[in-house]
Amino acid sequence: MAGIKDIAKGRSDIYRVSPYDLSIKPGWNSRDPNDPSNAEHIDNLARSIAEHGVKQPLTIYQEDGKFFVEDGHCRLEAALRAIERYGAQKDMLIPVRMGDKEATEQDRVLSQIIRNSGKPLSPIEMGTVFKTLRNLGMSDSEIARRSAVSRPWVSMLVDLVDMPPAITDLVRSGAISATLAIETVKDFGGDVQAAAEVLRGAVDAAKASGKDRATAKHVKLAMESEEGSQEPKESKTADERKPSMRVRLREIFRDLKDIHIDGSGSVTVTFTPDTWAEIVDLIGVEIGKEDSDII
Repeated sequence: MAGIKDIAKGRSDIYRVSPYDLSIKPGWNSRDPNDPSNAEHIDNLARSIAEHGVKQPLTIYQEDGKFFVEDGHCRLEAALRAIERYGAQKDMLIPVRMGDKEATEQDRVLSQIIRNSGKPLSPIEMGTVFKTLRNLGMSDSEIARRSAVSRPWVSMLVDLVDMPPAITDLVRSGAISATLAIETVKDFGGDVQAAAEVLRGAVDAAKASGKDRATAKHVKLAMESEEGSQEPKESKTADERKPSMRVRLREIFRDLKDIHIDGSGSVTVTFTPDTWAEIVDLIGVEIGKEDSDII
């Protein structure tokens, strides 16, 4: 079985090899092929490589007689494009270094985050890495610790990856943040279709106000607009009002000041008559009915 020295030209910890001798493990590259910024990044990199060559060594590892890229997927793709599209020499050699021989597959996947030396990973791409690590048996707590992020962030980004294009395309384009997408879906109780409709409305509201990126304020405007364009509240069921109901109830209870907890642990909350009427209207039932647990 041929080793790295058998295909390399020169001897040092940095080897020079043909990009055609390197492979990318299927399903291992986290780069989002649908992200326009990635296509632009690779094309710009290819033009630079055609002129100046690859300056930053790729990190590779050997498995079953093949050499796979561990860090430098964009550089490899750009090097091939430089040859095939921008006139770089077909016998061009690119610098590589061998990765840690003792590294596990989990270590190599994780290196896409902790040793990324090129274009930073987007939230969707990070979520893809986290999902791959989950599939390799790593817990969210371990992923968070080794990636230097919070455990909830790991979970939220994996959820983001699994959302439909109607939402991920908005994140990918920069029209909304990953956090806004995740929080809006959560506010809608996981109803991604309803959340997507409101997020599209939020983007429209942002554009109407001269902004390129929607915020929580625009989501609220979109939800109010959606309610105003539908049937009167009296004709809608509580389930139909549930997403916006949660948002409003959260606002009401967040601002409460008159709360009393006695020695037995009972909680007494005092509302103004107007606030109580709004709560009853939001819930859609009289308190005491068996379906009042929809809060």
